[in-house]
Order: sequence, then C-alpha cells, then structure tokens
Amino acid sequence: MLKKILITLGTLLSTTSSFADAPSAVHNLFANFAHIHVDPGMTEPTTIASPTLVKHIYSLYNKQNQFLGYTNEAGTLLGDTQGFKILSEIGAQPQPLSVEETNDLRAEVTANIDYDKLPKVTYGNGGGRHIIMFSAVDCSFCRRFEDTISKSPTGINTTFHVVPLSLRTLEEGGLAQWQTISNILCADNPGAAWQVFWAFHSIPQPQQCQFSDPRSVEKIEKNLHEILMAVGIHHEGTPRFLR
Repeated sequence: MLKKILITLGTLLSTTSSFADAPSAVHNLFANFAHIHVDPGMTEPTTIASPTLVKHIYSLYNKQNQFLGYTNEAGTLLGDTQGFKILSEIGAQPQPLSVEETNDLRAEVTANIDYDKLPKVTYGNGGGRHIIMFSAVDCSFCRRFEDTISKSPTGINTTFHVVPLSLRTLEEGGLAQWQTISNILCADNPGAAWQVFWAFHSIPQPQQCQFSDPRSVEKIEKNLHEILMAVGIHHEGTPRFLR
C-alpha cells in the first residue's frame, strides 16, 4: 500500500522523470484521464499548474484563475479540501483514497513540505524536535507566544518551521500584512528576520525572490492549508502547530 502511494505522489516516479515540472504534471494528468476514458470537465490547453510548498504537488487553475484542484507529478491524483482521489480504473471516475491510503499520503505530504523555503527558528539545541508553526503577523496571541518563548529560549530545544500568514486577506485590506510576510520570506535569513520582526517591530527591506508578490504569498499559503486539509489535517486559529 505504501509503495502505491509513493508512486502516486511522485517520490518513486513511474510516469515522470527527474526533470518533472508543472507542465508535465498537467500533461500526465490528462494522459491518465484519457487512458481511463474519463472526461474531467476541463482541458489541458486551458489548465495551468503551479508548484506548491509541498514538493511534487501542484495547484491547478484555468486561464480565468478558477481553482481546479491539486495533482502530483505523475498525474495520478486529483484533490481538493475534501480529499484526494486516484485515477485508477478504466471507465471509472477517480476514486477516493481509503483511510489507510490517506494516512500514507498524509505522511508523504508532511515529509515533502519544502522546509527550506520557510523561516527556520531554533531554540536551545533544536532538540531533534521539528514543529511547523502557522503564525499570523497581525495576531495578538502569536505576539504573546513569541514574547514568552523569547524569554526562555534555552529550555525549549525545538526547531520551528514558520508558515507566516495574515488574519486578513488581500480582499479584506491585508496588503500591508502580506507585504510584511513577503519581505520576511525574501530576507537573506528569513528565520532571523522573523525574530527581529517580533522583537523590534522591524520589517526587512524588500528584496526580489519568488515571494516578492504579496498575492503569490497569500495563494501559496492558501494552497498549503488546503493540501493539508485534503489529507485530513484540519488546523484553525493562530498560532497553531503541526509536529
């Protein structure tokens, strides 16, 4: 069972090469739909894939920027917040993963989060304990947590991989908050920039990187949230933690 899930996620690739990318993921998905003789209700030329913060998983949108789902490099999975389905049987619609398959996929998803792109903050000796922390730059509880933990860092022995976000969407007037997040993510040392932000209310100067556009940062965070929901990880409120 685990081997099956590894293949579908793309860590043991059966239909893609080591040079797999977003366009090939789209091509593989539609080739698999054609193989099982199922009309997905969308077309390859109008489907655009973008990388997410989970390696091997891509978000799918059409040219009108309407969300279509998430798929893997091999194009054998298609999912949304309700869960992932697998393209498996000729003439059959994609089938929901079993509980066991979802559990296996959940482990793969959390292992393949691109931690190198997240601010890394280590307290004490790190302790071999790695925790994903979802924290909002405009959250009073997050500020209280940061204030508390900074007063006794040596006794914590934990490494936090921070997913920065805002309690306000761009549509709700959260541009300044998402711009702050962009600046932190594009800093030379995002982990240090994260700590300086909370300690001194200081925002790094903007730099060019893949997170320079606040709109892309909001979408990337939203995608990660939804992918985790798709594998059964429901997390609300900030700060929140995932080990």
